[in-house]
Amino acid sequence: MQMADVSLNNSVSVMGTYDLEPLLLASNTVATKIVKGITVHKTADKEKWATGNLTYTITIENNADNPFETPTLVDVLDTNLITLVENSVLVNGVTKEYIFEESTGTLSINLETIAVGGSSVITFRVQQK
Repeated sequence: MQMADVSLNNSVSVMGTYDLEPLLLASNTVATKIVKGITVHKTADKEKWATGNLTYTITIENNADNPFETPTLVDVLDTNLITLVENSVLVNGVTKEYIFEESTGTLSINLETIAVGGSSVITFRVQQK
């Protein structure tokens, strides 16, 4: 059985009295697919930061049963404290196009499909305001 085929199914019921009559209501069932083996981990190159740039590294690994197709990375940066260093986004060591919305601090990067057993390493730099 592939992990992508495992679903957590859950519903709720409510019992009470309505207009002096017992009433039992049941909700719809919500199905959530459980996917094991795809992980994301983010690190920074400094624990304490006084000067220069800070480099973030995000690693996405696919140890699941199927490729992780056309992922989009979304990272929200605190633009009250930092700003993205222009053209500092690399994916697997190669410069990558990205969208950065300064007003919301949202960095979006469209990634290539990550094969089974593969990974994608994203790095970018920020500077203090």
